[in-house]
Amino acid sequence: ALLADGEGSGYLKVAEDRILSLAAQSFDKDGLCNENTIGYHNFNLSLYRKLRTVLANLQIADDLRDKIDALIGRASHALELCVLPDGKI
Repeated sequence: ALLADGEGSGYLKVAEDRILSLAAQSFDKDGLCNENTIGYHNFNLSLYRKLRTVLANLQIADDLRDKIDALIGRASHALELCVLPDGKI
């Protein structure tokens, strides 16, 4: 891994805390975004998907990736529940 020697782990911990704090403020326990527009929900979800890809490509922050994966799963499911089969929201 990129930070196998432990260098930079403090920075990763601060980043993880901030990212998870923002996620907790943006999504409820069921994965629904606290802003009541689907566009905002989808935008936030796309940001966490991109972050997850970056972390995977860098091969860092396995614990954070796991937490983001869980968030993405909940948020994706919540988004699916907001869209009717005919495409209406």
